[in-house]
Amino acid sequence: MSEVDTELAQAAIKAIERLAKHGTKDQKEHFTRVITALAHCYGEDSKHHAVLLVSSEDEMMTMAINADPWETAGLVQMCYDNMNLKVFQKMPETYTPH
Repeated sequence: MSEVDTELAQAAIKAIERLAKHGTKDQKEHFTRVITALAHCYGEDSKHHAVLLVSSEDEMMTMAINADPWETAGLVQMCYDNMNLKVFQKMPETYTPH
Protein backbone atom coordinates (compact mmCIF):
# COMPACT_ATOMS: atom_id res chain seq x y z
CA MET A 1 0.00 0.00 0.00
CA SER A 2 1.39 3.38 -0.97
CA GLU A 3 1.77 6.29 1.45
CA VAL A 4 -1.22 8.05 -0.13
CA ASP A 5 -3.35 4.90 0.19
CA THR A 6 -2.32 4.56 3.84
CA GLU A 7 -3.23 8.19 4.56
CA LEU A 8 -6.63 7.79 2.85
CA ALA A 9 -7.34 4.60 4.79
CA GLN A 10 -6.36 6.23 8.09
CA ALA A 11 -8.58 9.25 7.38
CA ALA A 12 -11.53 6.96 6.59
CA ILE A 13 -10.96 4.90 9.74
CA LYS A 14 -10.76 8.06 11.86
CA ALA A 15 -14.04 9.40 10.40
CA ILE A 16 -15.81 6.08 10.95
CA GLU A 17 -14.48 5.81 14.51
CA ARG A 18 -15.78 9.34 15.22
CA LEU A 19 -19.21 8.36 13.89
CA ALA A 20 -19.19 5.15 15.93
CA LYS A 21 -18.35 7.07 19.09
CA HIS A 22 -20.47 10.21 18.66
CA GLY A 23 -23.13 9.41 16.04
CA THR A 24 -26.76 8.78 16.83
CA LYS A 25 -28.41 5.44 16.09
CA ASP A 26 -30.17 7.00 13.09
CA GLN A 27 -26.89 8.44 11.74
CA LYS A 28 -25.18 5.06 12.05
CA GLU A 29 -28.05 3.28 10.28
CA HIS A 30 -28.08 5.90 7.51
CA PHE A 31 -24.29 5.64 7.09
CA THR A 32 -24.62 1.86 6.74
CA ARG A 33 -27.22 2.31 3.97
CA VAL A 34 -24.99 4.86 2.19
CA ILE A 35 -21.90 2.63 2.33
CA THR A 36 -23.89 -0.38 1.10
CA ALA A 37 -25.30 1.64 -1.83
CA LEU A 38 -21.80 2.91 -2.71
CA ALA A 39 -20.37 -0.60 -2.64
CA HIS A 40 -23.07 -1.74 -5.09
CA CYS A 41 -22.22 1.19 -7.41
CA TYR A 42 -18.59 0.10 -7.63
CA GLY A 43 -19.67 -3.46 -8.40
CA GLU A 44 -21.76 -2.43 -11.43
CA ASP A 45 -19.21 -1.82 -14.17
CA SER A 46 -21.89 -1.41 -16.84
CA LYS A 47 -23.71 1.45 -15.08
CA HIS A 48 -22.68 5.05 -14.60
CA HIS A 49 -23.01 6.53 -11.13
CA ALA A 50 -22.30 9.86 -9.50
CA VAL A 51 -22.17 10.81 -5.85
CA LEU A 52 -23.06 14.41 -5.09
CA LEU A 53 -22.34 15.90 -1.67
CA VAL A 54 -23.68 19.36 -1.04
CA SER A 55 -23.48 21.36 2.18
CA SER A 56 -25.38 24.38 3.38
CA GLU A 57 -22.13 26.38 3.10
CA ASP A 58 -22.28 26.21 -0.72
CA GLU A 59 -19.71 23.43 -0.87
CA MET A 60 -20.18 20.71 -3.46
CA MET A 61 -18.25 17.58 -4.32
CA THR A 62 -19.06 15.32 -7.25
CA MET A 63 -17.52 11.88 -7.49
CA ALA A 64 -17.93 9.78 -10.62
CA ILE A 65 -18.14 6.01 -10.49
CA ASN A 66 -17.63 4.30 -13.86
CA ALA A 67 -18.51 7.59 -15.57
CA ASP A 68 -16.62 10.23 -17.49
CA PRO A 69 -17.20 13.98 -16.91
CA TRP A 70 -19.97 14.18 -19.56
CA GLU A 71 -21.81 11.18 -18.16
CA THR A 72 -21.45 12.62 -14.66
CA ALA A 73 -22.86 15.97 -15.80
CA GLY A 74 -25.80 14.13 -17.33
CA LEU A 75 -26.45 12.27 -14.08
CA VAL A 76 -26.32 15.49 -12.07
CA GLN A 77 -28.73 17.16 -14.51
CA MET A 78 -31.09 14.19 -14.28
CA CYS A 79 -30.95 14.41 -10.49
CA TYR A 80 -31.70 18.14 -10.59
CA ASP A 81 -34.64 17.59 -12.93
CA ASN A 82 -36.07 14.83 -10.73
CA MET A 83 -35.64 16.90 -7.55
CA ASN A 84 -37.29 19.85 -9.26
CA LEU A 85 -40.29 17.74 -10.24
CA LYS A 86 -40.67 15.89 -6.93
CA VAL A 87 -39.71 18.45 -4.32
CA PHE A 88 -39.62 22.01 -5.52
CA GLN A 89 -43.13 21.96 -6.98
CA LYS A 90 -44.42 21.22 -3.46
CA MET A 91 -42.21 23.82 -1.78
CA PRO A 92 -43.99 26.18 0.60
CA GLU A 93 -44.11 29.77 -0.62
CA THR A 94 -42.41 30.88 2.60
CA TYR A 95 -39.26 28.79 1.92
CA THR A 96 -36.03 30.77 1.83
CA PRO A 97 -33.02 29.01 0.27
CA HIS A 98 -29.68 29.10 2.08
